[in-house]
Amino acid sequence: MPFIAADKDYFYNMEKSLPREGLAPLRRVKRAFEEFEYAEARVRFEASALEPVARTMLEGLISLGAKGMKGSYDGGCDEGWAFAEEVLFASGAKDAKDACRELASTQLVNALRKAGEKRGAFGEDDSADRVIADAMDDLAMELASALLFKGFGTGEYVIYGDFEADFATGVIVDDPGAMRRRRRGGSR
Repeated sequence: MPFIAADKDYFYNMEKSLPREGLAPLRRVKRAFEEFEYAEARVRFEASALEPVARTMLEGLISLGAKGMKGSYDGGCDEGWAFAEEVLFASGAKDAKDACRELASTQLVNALRKAGEKRGAFGEDDSADRVIADAMDDLAMELASALLFKGFGTGEYVIYGDFEADFATGVIVDDPGAMRRRRRGGSR
């Protein structure tokens, strides 16, 4: 659970229910007129456990040489969101929006449409750009949910942070230096 502002009892009850073995102790951080608690977070994800669209995006990114992803998340009260920020390659990081533009002209679009058929993830009129961008954020949401918990952001608290996922090892780590973004909500 990275940065959280909540009623003290709520936070500690939630924090006690999560695996803490080997993680640093909590520390208090003052940011933007709110007091947040920070708890280190690190998990390993399994590609096979991802939903079909996110798994297909992950496989597509790996096939193109991606080594990892940096993402961000925020939420609170009733919803949580996660977004892809950068795709990591051996040659360096690429802004997720730039990576999406490049991927929109690949066969990955068709694979994503097929992966999303069962849940109706994409409309017939959705552009290739839209399919890729939504799938990239689906992957970010799945990774953030693995790091935090399914349904993060739903409760009497506010949460935000950044993470980095290593595609080769499956390790996702939270960034203790994350700054709170101004955006709140499900749109970029």
